[in-house]
Parts: sequence; structure tokens; C-alpha cells
Amino acid sequence: MAAVDGPLITGSLPSRRQPRSPGESVRDIVVAFAVAGFMQLCGFATGVLAARLLLPAGRGELAAVLLWCGLIASISAISLDQALVYRMARQRGHERRLTVLALLISQPLALLAILAGWVLLPRLLSGVSGSTLDAAWVVLLFTPLGHIAMILQGAQQGRLRLIEWNLIRALQPAGYLLGIGVTVLLFGANVTGFVAAFLFGQVLVLIALLWRAPKSIGGGDAKPVASDLKPLLGYAVGVHSAGLVGTANQFLGRAVIALHLPAAELGLFAVAGAMNGAVGIIAQTLSRLAFPKIANADDDVQRSLIFARYFKLNVVISGGATALGVVLAPWFVPLVFGQAFAEAVPATQILLVAGLMAGTRQMATAGLRAHGDNVSTLGSESLNLALQVACLAVLLPLLGIVGAAVAVVAGEGAGLLYMMRTAWRRLGLSVSALSVPTADDFAVLARLLRDLLARRR
Repeated sequence: MAAVDGPLITGSLPSRRQPRSPGESVRDIVVAFAVAGFMQLCGFATGVLAARLLLPAGRGELAAVLLWCGLIASISAISLDQALVYRMARQRGHERRLTVLALLISQPLALLAILAGWVLLPRLLSGVSGSTLDAAWVVLLFTPLGHIAMILQGAQQGRLRLIEWNLIRALQPAGYLLGIGVTVLLFGANVTGFVAAFLFGQVLVLIALLWRAPKSIGGGDAKPVASDLKPLLGYAVGVHSAGLVGTANQFLGRAVIALHLPAAELGLFAVAGAMNGAVGIIAQTLSRLAFPKIANADDDVQRSLIFARYFKLNVVISGGATALGVVLAPWFVPLVFGQAFAEAVPATQILLVAGLMAGTRQMATAGLRAHGDNVSTLGSESLNLALQVACLAVLLPLLGIVGAAVAVVAGEGAGLLYMMRTAWRRLGLSVSALSVPTADDFAVLARLLRDLLARRR
């Protein structure tokens, strides 16, 4: 859905966007969850194919390639997309020059990532085959294009083109699934083919973003100005300081397993996290919808109300998905992924609980960041990381991947408690405001259900 454009008058403040109607908000949620469901189905299918065709050892090698290359790319991105969303909300009418500036900043960072990966990957992937390492080099070289896609997606969110953004991001898992089918039919099942299929999905997203870029990045002068550099980088670095710790939290368990246990164990742990993806994508979808809407609200009262509504919606939906996943896991994992992955069931159940905690914390993070608070996120992530490291040191040698899953729960639980306490205090919201539905909340859900039923007809 296109954002409302207003005329730009040199020397005057840009006009504010008109308030979005409840119907628009409901439509955003309906499309977001339809896309999230589609992405989850595609992700589930690719996960099953990877497990069935590559078996634990091959699944572990694939996970290692995507883990280390993804980590290097994520660190080098310095959260420029989130900074762009925030600055667009504060500098309405100057979206084009902000986007161009973010693109210019992103490319030197991507080249630094390639240089770092060139040094680190042979050491991090020392246990994989030569063909798998070659595939990792290709993923690494894709980093500059990945950064461009990240910035253009941030521009779509910043201009509240949320339906378009959702539809385009669905191309990645769909392309990955299609690519797997093609490579398996032509060349058989191997890690290199799965990596190529993953990159095919990334390329589809980039092509779509470039095609829509003239509308996505807004109007105004495209020439960057020096005065935009400090606020854009300042917000990006503030977010990224917490993001680095958050990235460490996200990847820590898999990284330690990849470095200290056989590839097959990493394959089991990857499958253990597969069901967790359903919970994670719910929270990710809602928080990415909430962040630009909170940031674009007219005052702190409206920001807090929007945050509370999305927070409660996330808890209800994610909580139900978690409970269902824990009950079904003992039957579901060996049936779908194969008996070779049956021992991943306990870790799967534990990681589902961790996913619920992480999603709830992610929603609190979105609310605080939209208020300009990045410091609290750093505190939460640091507490999470410290507890994970301590638990991994004790539990991984004793319990293997189950110990790693318990460490994730301990860290996420501590980080969530810290974040919730901060949200209650900083946003002026009581416990009941974040947990007890109001009449307005029920009205929004009713509109959402009516819209869903109407679309099915």
C-alpha cells in the first residue's frame, strides 16, 4: 500500500501524513499474516527437504555456511535499515536523499565484510568439504547486493508501504524452495545446490526491490546532505551496539556447536529450531509492522497505545503457537524430518519456549526503539548474552544440544524480564495495559477476523 505523498515546498516543513484508518491497519495485519503463513510453509518445506536429502551431517554443513556468512553480513550492516525507518519518520519529505545516503554508507561496509570473511571463513569452516567452502565464498560475495536489498526494504517500511514490503519479502523463501527443486532435479541433492537455491531467493527479492525502488524511496532531492549523516549514523550505531549483542545471542548456541561438536549435531540443532520458526515469524511480522507505525504516531500517548495493542496480539498468537508446538513435537519431528532427527525432540520443545520469550522481547524492543530508546535494548541483550555464555560453558559438555537449548531459554528469560520492566517504566504502561485486552482490542480483532473470512469467500 502506498504511503500518502504530500507536496514538497523548499524551505518549509514537510506536511504530516494523514492518519491511517483502522481499515488500513487491519489490512496490513491480514496481509502480513497471510505472507507470514506462506513464508512459514515455504520455510518448513525447505527445512524438511534439507533434513531428508542432506541428512544430519549435510544439514549441519549447510547450517554452518548460512550461519557464518549471515553473521558476517549482519555485523557489517550496522542496522542501517532500522535507522532509515526512524529517520524517515522524523524527516518526512526527504525520504529519497536519506535512502541514497544509506545506500552509499552500506557499500564500503559490505566490502569490509568480504575482506573479514576472506580471512575468517577458512578457519570457521575448517571441517567442511572443499565444495561447501567454495559455496560459502559465493554467499560472502553476495554481501553488497544483500545490503542494497536491506536498505530498500527499510525504505518501504519507512514510507509505510507495508503490504508491498510483505509481498516482496515472501519471494525469498519461495525462490529458495523453487531453487531446491530445480537443483535437486538437475544435479542431485548436495550442500552446494542448496546454497545456490538460497541465493536464488535472495536475487528474486533484490530484483523486485529494484523494480519498485522509484516509488519505494519517495520523493524529494536525491542528493545526500552532510547534515543527515550524523543523525542517521548515530541512530544506526546506537541500535547496532545492542544489535551486535543480540546477534551474538541469536547465533551463539549454533556457533558454539559448530565449533566444538560434529556437523551432525549442528544439523540436529538446526532441525530443533525449525518449529520455533513459526513462533519467531509471528513476532517478527508484528514487530516490523508495529515499529514504523509507532515511530510515525503523533505523540507519546498514541505510540504507547499502538505498542500495547501489538504487544497483546503477539502474546496471544505466539503463546498459542508455542503451546501447540510443544504438544506436537514428539510426533511431528521424527515423522516429518525423519527418524534420524528423533533425538532433536527435547531441544525442539525447549527452543519453542525460548522462541516465545524472544518474540515477546522483540516486540518490547520495537516499542522502545520507536520512542528513540536504544540503551535499554543493549542492557537486555547484554544480560541475555552473559547468562547464555555461563550456561553454555556448564551445560553443553554435559547435555549437548539439550544443554544449548536450556542456555538459550535462560538467557532469553532474563533479557525478557529486563525489557518488560523497562517498557513498563519508560512507556508509562502498567502490567494490565500490556496483558488485559480492551474493547478497542477486541474491535480490531473482530475487524481482522471479518476481513479474513471475507477473503476466504
